[in-house]
Amino acid sequence: RKVKMHIDKKIWIDVETTGFSATKNDIWQIAILLDVNRELVSKEVFNFQPADWDSISDKALEVTGMDREKLKTFSPLSIAVPLVIKYLQECVDHGPDSVLGVFSGHNTEFDWKFVRAFLEKHTRERMEDFFVIDFPIDTKKIAKDLELVKKKLISDHKLQTLTEYYKVEHKAHDALSDILATREIYYLMGGHIDKS
Repeated sequence: RKVKMHIDKKIWIDVETTGFSATKNDIWQIAILLDVNRELVSKEVFNFQPADWDSISDKALEVTGMDREKLKTFSPLSIAVPLVIKYLQECVDHGPDSVLGVFSGHNTEFDWKFVRAFLEKHTRERMEDFFVIDFPIDTKKIAKDLELVKKKLISDHKLQTLTEYYKVEHKAHDALSDILATREIYYLMGGHIDKS
């Protein structure tokens, strides 16, 4: 039986997508980090083909430097989906008890919607199988709470802006680089817990 919450386990997630609508568009890259007691225990990145090739936004691909031909070289969903689910389950099972992780990232509302849609479209699993549902950790929200813009320390709450402010190495719009930078920023911010 899974324990409902354990704040020392964070599952950091970032996705790259074929557009901006979680119902219409698909994830093509997902990076997942397992963080237990402030230690990076493991990390995985999965690249896979989208389910709906007709709904791809060329603008969204352009932002990430991706194109349709490169997407065709990635694993089909039939191979990728079980691997993503297996890794998420390994994150939950890590440690002496099966403990759900706190969904963590930057602008988590976006990633949450896409991961939820991914699970609903391709699996029987739900967000509640892997994540504490009550509150995510969101570095964008924490930056707002710290009033960094109001204090004129930064111009906006974008991840790129925060990486520059905190001097964190980062290759924008690569899910693994984004989420590693997000995790580092979180701890540089003092590891505040976002309970919104």
